[in-house]
Amino acid sequence: MAYDLKNEEDVKEYLKNLHIEYQFGCYSEKKPDVCHLLGDYYEAVTTEMEKAAAIYKTTCDQYNYGRSCAKYGDFKAIGKGCKRDIPTAYKYMSKGCELNDEFGCLHAGVLGTSKNDVGEKDRATQIHTGVKQLKKACDMYNSDKACFYLSGIYLAGLEGIIDKNYTEAYKLSLKSCEFGNPYACANLSQMHARGEGAQKNPELAATFKKRANDLYQELKQSDPQLADDRDNVSVDVYYESLCSDSMRWIVNQLVPSYPELKNHLHVTLIPYGKAVHMRESETGPWQFLCQHGPAECRGNKAQACAIHAIQTSEEAQKQQQLTVKLVGCAMSAKSPSTAVPQCAQDIGLSEGTRKSIDDCIANPLGDDLLAANGDKTHALEPPLKFVPTIIINGENQDEALNNFSKLICRHLTKQEKPSVCSSEN
Repeated sequence: MAYDLKNEEDVKEYLKNLHIEYQFGCYSEKKPDVCHLLGDYYEAVTTEMEKAAAIYKTTCDQYNYGRSCAKYGDFKAIGKGCKRDIPTAYKYMSKGCELNDEFGCLHAGVLGTSKNDVGEKDRATQIHTGVKQLKKACDMYNSDKACFYLSGIYLAGLEGIIDKNYTEAYKLSLKSCEFGNPYACANLSQMHARGEGAQKNPELAATFKKRANDLYQELKQSDPQLADDRDNVSVDVYYESLCSDSMRWIVNQLVPSYPELKNHLHVTLIPYGKAVHMRESETGPWQFLCQHGPAECRGNKAQACAIHAIQTSEEAQKQQQLTVKLVGCAMSAKSPSTAVPQCAQDIGLSEGTRKSIDDCIANPLGDDLLAANGDKTHALEPPLKFVPTIIINGENQDEALNNFSKLICRHLTKQEKPSVCSSEN
């Protein structure tokens, strides 16, 4: 029977028959791939998440179907259709990886190298296992995301357990770039610009930058979430936690305009400013000197930790909004250098994210994150002269200091603009 999928009744009939087909294939013929499709049906069509979670779990437990193991792990990680349980999530993701599911390896690797306790015997074992899982996804399945994520670990090092290795980071970034990851290509451009892990070469830096831009444009055309009839303006903010101009801009420009512009922005906040950082040996502790003294260094570090924790622990669709809220809260507090823990609670960050922030502040990870912000700040061309510095779509924009929303509206080329842009004309 042919269905007219533009006709509502035909669509209903098609989905009804599809459900019957999946049920028969799963329960009568006991085909694990069809059982997994039944779980997908409950997730995507009827949005019965409890049923979907149960199907994925059963298909994993009874049939050792790797895709279902990984999917149930994903559900457990965020409490989708079941109770959130990180160790159990990691267990099922890891089983998916062992059963040669690409996403099982990728997601287990990301979770294992995060700040979450996944139930391994110690932290070092957890991180090394997570790295192996990412490596499997990168090497065996050519996962651009796994290669890119792993390159980031080697660029920054991880908690003194994984050492920085720019050469390895370059190799992984190159592989990820070859697989079409624009962010990996952008990293290669930066590495050639700085001479980290590869020869310092402005021509190659420009080549990889162009490749990154080309891939991103292709991605926007093929990915509805990137293209979806609206523009996305990249906004990088280089600031200091105790700088009065930074406070004024974030509190009076960014935070008030963000609610209406958020669907059109990709905001990156980089707390560091005119600080300097150094250490006596390649593995020694970082030392920082900040423009407004040691308290500012502590504030910069705390905000770097909070931004990192949100990006690694909170749901992807909420990360940017929570980051802006957290930084806005801290920068409007009486004592921005000590405000992060309270702000994290005030804006409703999960208990796990708040713990990650506290752990980061108390451990070398916070120093490593701040040093990485310093490297990014020092790589600016032209060099940073004023704080805050606002970079919009790769260009330094002084006008953003006083007319941020108006400037963003000018960068939006599509006809459908947020209502705030009408008042900016």
